[in-house]
Amino acid sequence: ADSPRGSPTPAPQTTRLSRQSAVCHPVGAWEPAWSLLAFLEHSVHCNEAAAQALYELSAAQGNGAACLNAGYGHYYGIGTPVNYDVARQFFRKVADKTEPVWASNSKGAQEILAKMDAPITEKDPGALFQEATKLWHAPPYDIGRSRQLCTKAAEQGHVGAKGMLSDFLFFGLGGGKDEVQAYRLAAEAAAAGDHWGQYVKGA
Repeated sequence: ADSPRGSPTPAPQTTRLSRQSAVCHPVGAWEPAWSLLAFLEHSVHCNEAAAQALYELSAAQGNGAACLNAGYGHYYGIGTPVNYDVARQFFRKVADKTEPVWASNSKGAQEILAKMDAPITEKDPGALFQEATKLWHAPPYDIGRSRQLCTKAAEQGHVGAKGMLSDFLFFGLGGGKDEVQAYRLAAEAAAAGDHWGQYVKGA
């Protein structure tokens, strides 16, 4: 899946100049350098952890795009473990801004907050499982939401959801790891012939 931070790669000379700018100016004195450097760490050097740290530094100085990207990092687990509470703090900081310069970033933050706050309705477990599978394997790719829906379906006894959830739990996808719970669910799903459960049970 494409990262929400994905964008064209800048020229190599831009990398050098932005590093010089960020190093030569104190934090906050030329704040855009930190945001650009974060972007370069992500897109050129593929160092997501460094990019996340720099996005958070730039966000602390008031950069809206950096604040949104820092939220994405915690929401999708890019360069840092998934943490929806921290992600929400970054998104909320952007969403509450009303100045025109913040407009596009504010809209993006509002949209993802609405998705995070949307209730999981009491649908048929099969429908929940279908939605969970789609969000994992097809755009817009939201593994955190996929895990939530899968959990709801598994709680209602859906065998496929139990197998899929065991995968989430075993590998820590979209949230924390729990190998004990993963094995229990995998064993239940595998006993019913589910291939996901059989895979995790044998892992």
